[in-house]
Amino acid sequence: LHSSLKSIGYVVGGPMTIIEALRELLTSEGTLMIPTYSMKEGSMYKTCLKKDYIFDPKTSKTDLGAIPSTFLTLSKISLIL
Repeated sequence: LHSSLKSIGYVVGGPMTIIEALRELLTSEGTLMIPTYSMKEGSMYKTCLKKDYIFDPKTSKTDLGAIPSTFLTLSKISLIL
């Protein structure tokens, strides 16, 4: 999913409402994929080329917006459980 909460506009419940709606549409048979990587170096490619770059879903953050950030938070909760 490529997303922009700003383009969607105000949604009661914010990004979580959008993610829940997508999960409902997809059912348990679908797969929801949302990019959550960081672009600290200006692009994903340049960031991944950094020798010390490690994406750890338990600790990493995303700078791709509210929906990916919320999705990553949910993934962190799933990894803990």
